[in-house]
Amino acid sequence: MKIRNILVLLAGALLSLQSFAQASNWPIPNKPITFINPFPPGGAVDAFGRPLAKQLSTQMGTSIIVDNKGGAGGTVGAAAAAKMAPDGYTWLLGAVHHSIAPSMYTNLSYDITKDFEPVAIIGSVP
Repeated sequence: MKIRNILVLLAGALLSLQSFAQASNWPIPNKPITFINPFPPGGAVDAFGRPLAKQLSTQMGTSIIVDNKGGAGGTVGAAAAAKMAPDGYTWLLGAVHHSIAPSMYTNLSYDITKDFEPVAIIGSVP
């Protein structure tokens, strides 16, 4: 992927997140925000999530921590995120894997459509 495409995607994500904050009356963060990456460090989700976290941290004036919780095709991290308070301080960096997880794992401890609220698309792959 060309660097120009990545920059365009990140700019779009920043605008989406700013719109979300304004539309939902999300308060100015007064504690660190956690991005849960449900995959190991160094993968595609990390490649999009870490630069976004750095830029948002600068713009919002608060720390954004990327917490990698890999395992079981992303379901370990998604389960951890689903258990967190729905206060806007924990975000799941999802991927296409989450759309197929219910058909592969019959006893998921979360429902991807009910336990999460989509906010922005920060990247796409061919």
